[in-house]
Amino acid sequence: MPSPATFSDKPAILQLGPLYQPAQERAEHLFRVHKYWLADAAARSTMLAGPARDCRAVLTNGFSGLDNA
Repeated sequence: MPSPATFSDKPAILQLGPLYQPAQERAEHLFRVHKYWLADAAARSTMLAGPARDCRAVLTNGFSGLDNA
């Protein structure tokens, strides 16, 4: 695997649910991953209003989807 970029150089993504471990590790190697499913309701609101605002993409698994994107 190539060396990872520094944390600030990585593009941000919003992850809606967990992934198979190798896929999760690869995502975290390439992106700043905001793990939405792990946050409680208050933290989700804060995440969407703050750090997740600069997300370029949403990462889902086969069980969680995204409506009205």
